[in-house]
Amino acid sequence: MTTKALNKGNSSKEIFFEVELPKTAFITNFSMEIEGKTYVGAVKEKEKAKKEYEKAVSSGQTAGLVKASGRKMEKFSVSVNIAALSPVIFTLTYEELLKRHLGKYEIMTRVKPKQLVQHFEIADIYEPQGIAFLDVYGTFLTNELLPLVEKTVTDKKAHVSFSPTLDQQRKCPDCDGTLIDGDFFIKYDVNRAESIGDIQSLASSEGGGTSRVQHNVRNAINGSFSLFSLGFGYDLDYGFLDSMAKENDGLARRIYEASDAAVQLQGFYDEVASPLLSDVHFKYPDNAVNSLTNSHFKQLFNGSEIIVAGQLTEYDLHNFLIEVSGKGVSWMTICYRAKQLPRSGMIHSQRRNTSLGTSQNVEQLMEKKDKGSPEERANATAEALDLSLKYSFVTPLTSMVVTKPENEENPYDVMIADKLTEEQRGRPQDQDIRRVQYHHPAPPTYYVDGDPHFIIEVPEMNDALCFNIDERPGTIFNLVSDPVLGIVVNGQTIGDKKVDPGSKLNTYFGRFGIVHQTLGIQLVVSTDGITVFLNKKTTQFDWSETILAKNEIMDLQITKDSSLTVTLKDSVKFVIILHKVWKKHPYHQDYLGFYTIDSHLLSPRVHGLLGQFYHGVQFEVSNLHPGEDPEKPDATMDVKGHKLTVTRGWQRDFRRDVKNGEKVPCWFVHNNGTGLIDGSHEDYVMSSLF
Repeated sequence: MTTKALNKGNSSKEIFFEVELPKTAFITNFSMEIEGKTYVGAVKEKEKAKKEYEKAVSSGQTAGLVKASGRKMEKFSVSVNIAALSPVIFTLTYEELLKRHLGKYEIMTRVKPKQLVQHFEIADIYEPQGIAFLDVYGTFLTNELLPLVEKTVTDKKAHVSFSPTLDQQRKCPDCDGTLIDGDFFIKYDVNRAESIGDIQSLASSEGGGTSRVQHNVRNAINGSFSLFSLGFGYDLDYGFLDSMAKENDGLARRIYEASDAAVQLQGFYDEVASPLLSDVHFKYPDNAVNSLTNSHFKQLFNGSEIIVAGQLTEYDLHNFLIEVSGKGVSWMTICYRAKQLPRSGMIHSQRRNTSLGTSQNVEQLMEKKDKGSPEERANATAEALDLSLKYSFVTPLTSMVVTKPENEENPYDVMIADKLTEEQRGRPQDQDIRRVQYHHPAPPTYYVDGDPHFIIEVPEMNDALCFNIDERPGTIFNLVSDPVLGIVVNGQTIGDKKVDPGSKLNTYFGRFGIVHQTLGIQLVVSTDGITVFLNKKTTQFDWSETILAKNEIMDLQITKDSSLTVTLKDSVKFVIILHKVWKKHPYHQDYLGFYTIDSHLLSPRVHGLLGQFYHGVQFEVSNLHPGEDPEKPDATMDVKGHKLTVTRGWQRDFRRDVKNGEKVPCWFVHNNGTGLIDGSHEDYVMSSLF
């Protein structure tokens, strides 16, 4: 979809680009051309894109930019400030594999220009098999507008245009409001010979109860028939229904809360009521095809079709035999000799050669990642992510990041385009589209929290590293040591109150000692309170109230039962989070988290388990592949001259939400950070807190 806009005013103006596209489509490209410069979106791993999005935020409310806006459509929206008398060209490309449903294909386009438009072109269609019929209609077409829709159909091509004048578009003679506001539908089918189908030759380029139900259903069905699941409304676990249906070779559908619920049910029944074949297999000659999508299907319904995509090797198509077997009333096997089509033949002439197979492959892999063994799920997830990134598809595993220019007050703007799954969709009235303005990237944060989890943000890589340290309770580690400024931070670990036999011993930080030798400050922070030693004077604070204590060299900000912020004048800032646990808890006890802010103010000689990373770390990640956990793929990391096996996971940042924290995606380095930290973790063990 391409939109050209011109700011005809004498001052800069905000110009909007907003389109709605089918939920079954994949965004593959978005760009803006402004004053001769093109800004292009980049498709990245979803968690990495989200981290990049959040890191640069300095003001404003944030959210993803693509949201479900109805039963069939998603909304994409962006705006830019355009200088006076300047143009902008927006281009959005999306790809959708049309699937035959009830004997026809349907293309739905939401037409909402919100202004009068000089010229409309709706669609060009090319079908190598020939077009059997084509109908068009629109929800906004009045008796006066209907004759303005023109369709031209030849043997294999069709063109649909819509040419109302500006006056014909107006709601009233003297207003700029437009009548063009609604949905435009093209429905068609292709010629179908009495054969098994058609081959096109393309040129090469996260509970127990539900688990028990799924287990019982799977055992009861035992592969003998398919399961179809219906969910009514939004207040349901759609992911459970979808997963259970896929495990049993069926599908799930949501029935929306509306007056047409009965019609929706009838439509679903019509879709699956007439099975023609089951257990359908497509077999191709050995060494004739590669990159093949799924070629085994549990069922074929009347009015639908089966699509298998792949790449042909250098093979004689005149001797290309396809064997298809399936079970109806009785078993049948058909051998079909393919006819050779023009190597440039495509369903839609603008579609890239790889897209048909890639989009279908990604769609099938997204289904596979929800069923099968943990290893099969992990393989499907990793392969779907790899294809999505390789071919720049916005899928539930990836996001598109777009940086766009703003005015002088707001130097630039960044947005995220996300692809939601049906499980993630909420009620339409609960969804919104908001924009975030970015000024300057926030400084990186280095911290340790939890059991104990060390997190190293790497803003230049738009990513983070993390590792754990496992040692006995009572061990004291050096976290920060700056010999130039005389700043030292040490931390002492504590353990759980009780450990069951055979269980892992969890450790946390329970005390921190902060020293500024130049200023003569010593600070002890524990779960019981804060003690300050300054000029031979001792001052104590507890966590029971909110306090701001200031002097000429240090500020202390205590937030009741929550956090302590230590600001050293003209130097670094530390934040310590208090995690309170129920006093009568049989296992756990209160513990602390330690966060470094403005770490760039420390000297280049700073070191320690955290300090060694304050001035950056370079790494490269490659060879993404399935790990032990289907949701956490492994990869190979090159860092500090080492090749490490790392795992994609996440930790939590508790600065904004002490109770729940915010997820931080990171690459986890195993074995106490070996290969990432300098030396061994034992090199950082201290004999005392000071």
